This record gives sequence, C-alpha cells and structure tokens, in this order.
Amino acid sequence: MLFRSRLVDEELLLQQGIALGMVRADTRLRSQLVQAVINQAISANAAAPVDDAALQDFLSRNEGYFRQPETYRVERYRFAGADVASRAIAGDAVALAQGERDDALPATALTEARWRDHLGSSVAARVAALPAGGLILEREGKTLLRLAERVPARRPELAEIRPQVEAEFRRRRDEETLRLYVQRLRRDARIVTTEGGQLP
Repeated sequence: MLFRSRLVDEELLLQQGIALGMVRADTRLRSQLVQAVINQAISANAAAPVDDAALQDFLSRNEGYFRQPETYRVERYRFAGADVASRAIAGDAVALAQGERDDALPATALTEARWRDHLGSSVAARVAALPAGGLILEREGKTLLRLAERVPARRPELAEIRPQVEAEFRRRRDEETLRLYVQRLRRDARIVTTEGGQLP
C-alpha cells in the first residue's frame, strides 16, 4: 500500500513539474528526457544480432571508410660530420655504414599524418615521396632519414576488424532508426514556431 501511495505521489509531482514547464526550462532535465526517448527508440537494435553476411556486405559498401591508409617505416641515422652524411646519401655504402641508428623514432610503420608529429610537416612529406630505401638529409646535414619500408593502403578483411565494423554498423543503424522515428513524430504532429509559421 505504501509503495502504491509513493507511486501516486511521484506521478502527481511529475505532472506538476510538467505543468510548471520545468522540463522545458531546465536544460539538464530536457537533455535527460530527450536521451531517454532516444534510448527507447533504438532499444530494439541492441538485442538484434548481426551476422557476418550483413557485416561483409556493409564492409564492401563502405570500403573507403575502413580502408587502412598507406604507412611508412622511417629510420634516422646520425653521422660524425656533414661530409660523411653527404657521401652516404650519394650512395657511398662505407659512409652509410658509419651512421648511428637513432632509436628515438618509432620502429613501427605510421601514416604520413603521424610522422608529421615526429618529423614536421615538410620533412614527413618529403619522406613519403621517397621510393623504398630512399634517403634525405635533414637540415643540419649530419643526419639522414631513410624510408625503410612502404606498406600500401589496403582494405582489411572482416576477420581482422570485425569489432570496428560491427560498431559502425550498429551506430549507423541506430542513426537510421532514430531518423525514421523522428520522421514519424513529425508526420503525426502539428509543429508551429514562435513566429507563427508551421514546420513541414
């Protein structure tokens, strides 16, 4: 009995809050209510399974989104003097062998955008334009950079990135479900703006 009475009190307070316009006036309450309605609108999607056939089709239709960009592996070598570095970049194998490998650079293949963080924009662009094995001198003339490896851009297989594909599939499905839900609300409602015009 006490529980039922409490529910009645809550309902009365809720209705009073709505009557006072608190939901519209309080941006926090408004946002919470909108989010709750959104969650309710897309709740069925969370329980709906997604099979590999649907994900494979989604991956094929959105290949560009999941395509892994070209990456590079870059090495830096330091030399005792600019003359040795100059001979090394000119193709002198003996001079090149005198270079000391700089382990501060990442050893993994990175995109050009990531290499900009380590080398600067202009140097990263010059390195990216090199053929595999190509060399460039850095500004001080005592170090050179070598494009050790170029990994071509490719579309990974579903098995490699299934969690990412499924997450994006579900996100877009939720967006489409919400779009149709709001479309139905608009169709069934008469919306008049404060200026007196009616929204389509």
